Amino acid sequence: MTPGILSFSRASRTLVAAAVVLGFLTAALPAGEDISFKSDIPYLGADRTEKLDVYLPAVGLPRPRPAVIFIHGGGWSGGSKSDQLSKEFCNALAEKGYVAVSIDYLLNKARKDIDGKTHFDKVAWPQNFLDCKTAVRFVRKNARDFGIDPDRLAIMGASAGAHLALLVAATKDSDQWNKGGLYLDQSNDISAVIEFYGRHDVTVDRRPHFAGATEEETESNVIAASPATHLTSKMPPVLAVQGDADDIVPVSFGRRLITQLKELGVPYEYIEVPGAKHAFGLTPPQKDLRAEVFAFLAKYLGQNLPAENQLD
Repeated sequence: MTPGILSFSRASRTLVAAAVVLGFLTAALPAGEDISFKSDIPYLGADRTEKLDVYLPAVGLPRPRPAVIFIHGGGWSGGSKSDQLSKEFCNALAEKGYVAVSIDYLLNKARKDIDGKTHFDKVAWPQNFLDCKTAVRFVRKNARDFGIDPDRLAIMGASAGAHLALLVAATKDSDQWNKGGLYLDQSNDISAVIEFYGRHDVTVDRRPHFAGATEEETESNVIAASPATHLTSKMPPVLAVQGDADDIVPVSFGRRLITQLKELGVPYEYIEVPGAKHAFGLTPPQKDLRAEVFAFLAKYLGQNLPAENQLD
């Protein structure tokens, strides 16, 4: 076994669980069949604590493999690469033959006063966005080590992570926004985007001080921080998923996003889940989304499964 990589099959799970109890393993273990998991890989430089995890598909699958970078949600102030929803998405991706890369990025430090008003002691914008840009270039730079095809790279996010995923893709050709971060010799190209209940426009109904320390600074920055500002006909294909009972990111955001994509001629698919609220995964009670999500990935990244398991 490669040092630093944990590989698990169903037969070994009892032994792995015992090892965890005894303290031999400290990494969060993926639940997928025959998935290799490499955790806490530095990608932002020695002065940063945020890291990324890599979920590698079964050894016998063809290489190089398509990959999906997953960006967690949490209102730009919480969540992590190893929270339950991130694990669910990434395990499902790896089980279907995609290398899944789950990243942490700089978060706001927020607190609420006795009146419930939010105050930010640290505003992450635009570093949170530049961290996601750096992740794309890091994966591409290290593609050979992870068995990744650098020309088949998608980005995916949930909630705040969906906002960042859309923004990364929408600015893939931007001279202004591709100057920051690390590994600047690498391409910023993205082949496809999957966004779950994200805000494509943070100028509307925005959280206070999302992009600045003052209201005035926020006012000028939310325009730059909105994917809607940067969308062009060169935007890669988008799969947008939205619940129509979402009270955090109302369904109007998803509908407005696809309207803008349609007007620009950008390929898109839209799944609206009746009765679904915020923060659901691939299998909400209302509808199993796996077939549609993986059909979208197969369409734009190709498949990486044995022939008997491939989609028709």
